[in-house]
Amino acid sequence: MAAQKYYIDNSANTDDHKIEQFVTTWLPKEQKETHDTKFWVNKVKDEIQNDFLKDKPNVTSLKADIVTFAMNKWYNLFSRFYDVAKIQGPNVSWSDVIIGVNCKGYNIMDIKENVKLHLSFVEITNVTKGRCVCIYFVLYDSLSLSFCVKSRYSLYKQLNT
Repeated sequence: MAAQKYYIDNSANTDDHKIEQFVTTWLPKEQKETHDTKFWVNKVKDEIQNDFLKDKPNVTSLKADIVTFAMNKWYNLFSRFYDVAKIQGPNVSWSDVIIGVNCKGYNIMDIKENVKLHLSFVEITNVTKGRCVCIYFVLYDSLSLSFCVKSRYSLYKQLNT
């Protein structure tokens, strides 16, 4: 990803000094501690020379790759959040929790954003709209779970698009 970001900003310029400046400012501290700067400079330079200069990728596609990677790695940051009035199910009764909808499915979280339960989209069995949006899940073939969302239509519109 570092090579992609460098190529987006600097194109085919493989000057060691410029790559070193980029690496020291862009890489996270944990990555810089595992290997010295020269290692990362060589890694970025090799990727650019071996992959990017041969294939000449489109800058827009590289940006899309970075966003896709980030969305899959840190999917909670790409979530839409909704207040949930109540979650009911056998052995489960939560009130005033938050649901995060993202590319991976649903995350049910407490107020401190600790994930209590993750549900994928394929587990949805029914969505109904009344005074609030109610969503029903079937988990593990027999365990069922349902919840109602306080924000009436926004989640319903998102589910039906």
